[in-house]
Amino acid sequence: MKTKEQLLAVLEENRGVPVSGEAIAERLSVSRAAVWKAVKELEKAGYVIHAATKKGYSLAEENDILSEQGIRAALQAAISDDSKRDSKIEGLHPEIFVYPSVDSTNIVAKQLAIGGATHGTVVIAESQTAGRGRFGRDFFSPPGCSVYMSVILRPMELRFVVPTLVTTMAAVAVCEAVESIMGDASENSPAPKIKWVNDVFLRGKKICGILSEAVTDFESGEIEWIVVGIGVNFREPKDGFPDEIKETAGAVFPEQNAHLPPVKTSFKTPTRNRLIAEIIERLHKLNMAGNADFMQSYRDRLMYIGEKVTVRGAGAAQAYEATALGVDDIGGLIVQTADGEKLTLSSGEVSVRG
Repeated sequence: MKTKEQLLAVLEENRGVPVSGEAIAERLSVSRAAVWKAVKELEKAGYVIHAATKKGYSLAEENDILSEQGIRAALQAAISDDSKRDSKIEGLHPEIFVYPSVDSTNIVAKQLAIGGATHGTVVIAESQTAGRGRFGRDFFSPPGCSVYMSVILRPMELRFVVPTLVTTMAAVAVCEAVESIMGDASENSPAPKIKWVNDVFLRGKKICGILSEAVTDFESGEIEWIVVGIGVNFREPKDGFPDEIKETAGAVFPEQNAHLPPVKTSFKTPTRNRLIAEIIERLHKLNMAGNADFMQSYRDRLMYIGEKVTVRGAGAAQAYEATALGVDDIGGLIVQTADGEKLTLSSGEVSVRG
């Protein structure tokens, strides 16, 4: 690891708190001059670093550049906080890959899975050039304002029988992570809701889409691995959302929304690295707990239950009206048609709109 990367890890671990150049040099086994050079390299990369005489260097709280070092530091903080209440998060040390840009984090994750990547491996990108949602839809993926991540899951490591429930688990993990990163602001904002099967809404707008893809063994028919792609709008793009989605798309922190209170969180300044860490930690914890816990939370957060919905087929099937009744134990949506017939819908077959 380069001195610059080692320095970033130290600064992320102590974000906002000065660390003396001497202490850094001793820890990294380099000269003070090498530390100074690494500081300049980080500043050139866009990091804001404060230098104070007799105090040292500190990483400004407002830095929001994606990095493995930043994610690991935030992950360790999340584990430390949660371990006081829950022992299900021990032993969480995933492989983390961060890229400036990729065609799709799901594509990269699938390539890594084919190569034998371990359970829990995470792929993150600043932007995507070919992001995709369900049914092959384009997924708006600009740089600097969102989280694009994919997690590789191995069925043998899952604590529930039906692997296809990973999308359900991921939706709950995102909701919990968003509430955590919002901190005190969440008390003045509606809780995140889930639109069956894979979208997360906040303040009535979509802030997250989830796409799960699996590969099965040709001979046994068993699932070899699952890639769960998660895209979260952390803040609104500088120029706003494209016209085709601006009425429905939202963000965790909509900077243009003057009605929201100032954000105060246990993380001081919320960052995308910290949101990613929260999602990773909560995915792990929910998996360790098993599906009983997250299925109830999923049901509690579902939109449209008891309401009329429009069911649209993935192909050319004609849309029809029905009443959403609930979700079964394997994630299927139970609806009742106008003539009283009850149907259980598979996520791969239909989409639902209120």
